[in-house]
Amino acid sequence: MAPVAIGVGDDAGAEGRGVLASGDPGDASEVVTLVPGTGASMETIDRSVERAAAVCEERGGRGSGDDEGEKRCVSIAWMDYEAPETIPAAALDRGRAEDAAPRLREFQDGLREMTDGRLGAIGYSYGGVALGLAAGGDGLSADALAFVAAPGVGAEHASDLTLRDGEGARREGGRESVSAVASRWD
Repeated sequence: MAPVAIGVGDDAGAEGRGVLASGDPGDASEVVTLVPGTGASMETIDRSVERAAAVCEERGGRGSGDDEGEKRCVSIAWMDYEAPETIPAAALDRGRAEDAAPRLREFQDGLREMTDGRLGAIGYSYGGVALGLAAGGDGLSADALAFVAAPGVGAEHASDLTLRDGEGARREGGRESVSAVASRWD
């Protein structure tokens, strides 16, 4: 299935920003949101779509959801922020991640309202900074977080991150809900 564009609020269609999903999150048993990092843009979002889809495939959720009881994973490439173009730019400025965090939090809240499925979020590279900042404070609507090649997450420990379930209950991150991978994802 070709990715479909989904709205991102008042700034939908803003230059260089958008969200692509592999299907309807409302019908999914699992939804994986990938926040791409340095160098990502709408021009390169296909690569983020492929990465997010690979996570769904690995989780065993390739199905369309048409068959009774079939697990259906919807992958989302969330590009609702202006990622830094270069590694030096990313290293010198956390501001773009700080700007993205509230929008990501709002987006995940919207997903939580759409589905009873499990929500996962992955921050790749600089996207991990945005994801970590979104999971700070009041927390992020997610059941699990993963950080891949992130230069930081805006927190000292996984326990500084907060995940919110479908009932609004908050829990601090830990080994069962937060993972990190140091290598590149190519």
